[in-house]
Amino acid sequence: MTEAMAKAVAEFRAAAERLLAEVERQEEELARLRPLPGDDLKQIYGIGPVLEGRLRGLGIERFEQIANWDDAAIDAFQQQLPEYPGRIRREAWVKSARDAYRKKYKPGR
Repeated sequence: MTEAMAKAVAEFRAAAERLLAEVERQEEELARLRPLPGDDLKQIYGIGPVLEGRLRGLGIERFEQIANWDDAAIDAFQQQLPEYPGRIRREAWVKSARDAYRKKYKPGR
């Protein structure tokens, strides 16, 4: 191997090591910033594993999110779940989410 090739290989290795160190640093930062796991949405009346997965796919992770839905939000999410027409209101998800939230985060109140 020529001196120029050896120098190029050494520079490449150094650059690769810097990149790996940066990736590790960013992974540590992401792990630190990652939100806490969401609530068990199956505790809301009418939500089973399939609906929980669909809701998570729509960005719903916490009881509080559903507990704060107004009529417009209910309508918007109902449109995202066309195979379950009227279910959100019929099964009173908002009330059930409020109850689950109080039970988990404000026990005794």
